[in-house]
Amino acid sequence: MLKALSTFQATIIIIIILVAAIAAGISYLSLTKNTGHITTLVTITDGLGRTVVIPYNPSRIVSIAPSVTQILIGIGLGKQLIGVDYWSYQLLEYLNETYILSPNVTIINSIYPPNITGIILLHPQIVVADGGLEGEYEQQFQQAGLNVLFLKGTMDNNFSQIESDILLSGKAFDHIKQANELINWMNELLAKFNSSSKNITVAYIGWINPDGSFYSAGGNTFINGIIKEAGGTNVFQNLSGYPLVSPTQLITANPDIIIVVAMYNYSYTLQMLNNMPGIQNLTAYKLHHIYILSDGLPEYLLQEPAPLAVYAVAMLDYIIDGTAPHYINTTWIKENLNVTLPIF
Repeated sequence: MLKALSTFQATIIIIIILVAAIAAGISYLSLTKNTGHITTLVTITDGLGRTVVIPYNPSRIVSIAPSVTQILIGIGLGKQLIGVDYWSYQLLEYLNETYILSPNVTIINSIYPPNITGIILLHPQIVVADGGLEGEYEQQFQQAGLNVLFLKGTMDNNFSQIESDILLSGKAFDHIKQANELINWMNELLAKFNSSSKNITVAYIGWINPDGSFYSAGGNTFINGIIKEAGGTNVFQNLSGYPLVSPTQLITANPDIIIVVAMYNYSYTLQMLNNMPGIQNLTAYKLHHIYILSDGLPEYLLQEPAPLAVYAVAMLDYIIDGTAPHYINTTWIKENLNVTLPIF
């Protein structure tokens, strides 16, 4: 009798456990189905091919590159950033959008090399870095015990690759809907700009040396992608990276337009340009098709592979169409392009 009773009781207990387990499973499935949110750790492959485990909905995120910060803010993680690099913060100051961040955010002055000691003191749950800029420090991050997610960042050469970084961030932080909305916003703006081929050749000059040689942008760079999106053709697209180019090569290319990043100020840059051997023979020089970009927004937009680069296409549209001033500064950009970093 006691044996039978024990068996009966055991059966009841098993049934109760099974019912509870099924109910819990249904509840979990219902929660997942209704909210669409992940409630566990996220395991993801980052831009460097590394496997990274990220806690769900982290409240302590550090971003150490402008290309990264733009994406994280755009997908709605601004208030979860406890630390950002100086250049990211400076960009937000240019846009009058520092309110996007927490008032207690820490500004990190060094990102190359990264200030690993300073980052450790912030006790982040996850650090998001630019693989092109900071990927070489992956081992140092690991030795310091920091959990780091690398986006491709400055390795991106076109908008499709930027979109891949955005989607990676959306998956990593369970902000997939926001990531898709940010991508849609970028594509809507790009569609407004006239990016059809205009048969105009462009030479980009990033820095001029005393002997007249200069650094430009080759065909596998993001700047080349911007020129192409705006309907122009980079005269140095057959080169790679950011090559050192001679005045003779520039004369041979004979571009229709020359775009120069300002060196210290407008006057000094113009002086360095005028001193380049043979430049007076160029079509761009004769027709006054030389445009100097100041530091600040013009330089940021053109050089950072990130969502706001859509405005760089608009800037180059103005240049190629001949409606931009010969000195393009932050004030002109803000007045004519209405640059805004959206939050989704």
